[in-house]
Amino acid sequence: MKKTYVSVMICAAFCLVACKSKQNADVPALTSGINLENLDTTTSPAQDFYQYACGGWMKNNPLKPEYSRYGSFDALAENNQVQLKEIITAAAAQNNETGTVAQKIGDFYNIGMDSVKLDKDGAAPIADAMKLVAAVKDKKDLTGLLVAMAVEGVNPFFGVFGEADPADSKMCIAWVWQSGLGIGDRDYYLEASQQNIRDQYVALMTELLGASAYTEFAGQKGNEAQLAQNILKMETAMAKAFMDKNDLRDPYKTYNMKTIAEWQKMVPSINVAEFMKGIGLERIESVNIGQVAYMNALEKILKSTDLNTIKAYLAWNIINNAAPYLSSQFVDADFNFYGKVMSGKEENKPRWKRVVATVDGNLGEAVGQLYVEKYFPAEAKERMLKLVGNLQIALGERIEASSW
Repeated sequence: MKKTYVSVMICAAFCLVACKSKQNADVPALTSGINLENLDTTTSPAQDFYQYACGGWMKNNPLKPEYSRYGSFDALAENNQVQLKEIITAAAAQNNETGTVAQKIGDFYNIGMDSVKLDKDGAAPIADAMKLVAAVKDKKDLTGLLVAMAVEGVNPFFGVFGEADPADSKMCIAWVWQSGLGIGDRDYYLEASQQNIRDQYVALMTELLGASAYTEFAGQKGNEAQLAQNILKMETAMAKAFMDKNDLRDPYKTYNMKTIAEWQKMVPSINVAEFMKGIGLERIESVNIGQVAYMNALEKILKSTDLNTIKAYLAWNIINNAAPYLSSQFVDADFNFYGKVMSGKEENKPRWKRVVATVDGNLGEAVGQLYVEKYFPAEAKERMLKLVGNLQIALGERIEASSW
């Protein structure tokens, strides 16, 4: 896929607009925040404004092979990641007391960096999950499996999360949202022009279904390619029922409060009350079904799809979720499809970057605690509070001056 750059400026026009705000007499005059080196003044903004606004940035920041896009926020993230690495590796090198923040961070990082052990383990970390899926004998047993997967953060068919009620922002409600497409966007399944991506997706599933030993546990050894085709067929049926991007932007179409009993009628193949209890939400009496048509279609898909295909689909969801963290075979296969084919990247990020991002993503509060101690002293906090206060004043003046 064609590589693209992200503008160094959120909006060049915004940077050029003067903003009046109350200032004390002793506050020094503000200077321009625009770095002229980021512009390409050899290009006419009337002919190619993007090149004019970003040409200098692109020239001074060549696209690295581990990126499919690179902008000022990516540069900021890279600088921040270096700081996080210093904190995390320092914790990993220490002999920390058990139960401390440093011990949790350090152990997590060391596990991720031990590529020798990960390659030796292969698919062993997900073997129990594969056996659990393979052991399902009836569609009635699917609910328990869906609960076990949801608890681990894997959400085939749909996901449940908490978010503000659009009709009453003081309330947080449970949302039920369509999910479970391995390629992501529904259009990849439906457009003829995306056949190459679908073919490579099937190849990915074929390889990793076998590498995971799922087919061995399920008595389907040697049948990986057919199972992959069947999964694609099932996901395509789901994609057809998925709400498209345009409708997803309509808040009225995604707001459909239903009682648990009403939700149950939509998808009787899944014991909704048992599912909600399993994820700790048994006291919830109603949910917002984001995509009603999809939920109704899901029941038809579950009824018309054979159990072996449904099980293979669920096993694939677990494999796909775990692949970036397993042995080199899984990591490389995952990157070749999602990194190269889908994103246009040339090479995977160094292991330390991937592990640091994983530690920060899963132990963010703990990492943040150490980060604040080292990089965010009291005077920095005071400066940021003052900055935010000035923004509030400026925005308040703009709102008061607006005709609406």
